Amino acid sequence: MKTIFIFLFCTISLFGQNKEFEDGQIIFRNGDTINVKIKVLNRFKSFNYLRYLDAAGKQKRILLSSIKSYSRGKEFFETLILSSQNYVLAKKIIQGPIMTLYYRDEPTNAAPIRSDIKGTSLNLLKNEYRYKYLKDRNQNILMFSARRAAETPFKDGVEKTLSKALFKNKRLKKFLSEYPEIVKKIQNKELKTIEEVVVECNNVNGIYWK
Repeated sequence: MKTIFIFLFCTISLFGQNKEFEDGQIIFRNGDTINVKIKVLNRFKSFNYLRYLDAAGKQKRILLSSIKSYSRGKEFFETLILSSQNYVLAKKIIQGPIMTLYYRDEPTNAAPIRSDIKGTSLNLLKNEYRYKYLKDRNQNILMFSARRAAETPFKDGVEKTLSKALFKNKRLKKFLSEYPEIVKKIQNKELKTIEEVVVECNNVNGIYWK
């Protein structure tokens, strides 16, 4: 009976571990690549560190500052260089030959708010931010936008691509000038979100990308 119990426990543990980990690949900044089982983390932790199983089945943790990119199942995360000393890890959501779109989720703490009428104690108002990054075919970062999860409707930066505010973004303005038909669709409000603009640019040659 004891043997059966041990067998069932090991089977359940192995099944749970298989669900907890997915096939993946890690590419380090020095070019080294390893194929491993990567632990499924929540959407905040996935942008800061990862855990994987080594050849002996032991869990190891890596800070993402040493990683160029990693894939986990069907998800792909890549380090984006924003400036010489500023880089972030972001998740790829739309890939194409002309534009690629990424996002990154971060929890933040806003200003302290009172928890009761008398104000005898203070709490931090927790919020979530989603950052989106747009990269062109030459690996240049054209723009990034941010929003709070609580914001409705979502006012993405590219929804106002031709507005006075975003015309300050010279990189994006110059890039879109190569595609007058897309600019016209934005002006006519046929394209309203960053996702629509990215897909439209990538479909210029009649090839569907996503």
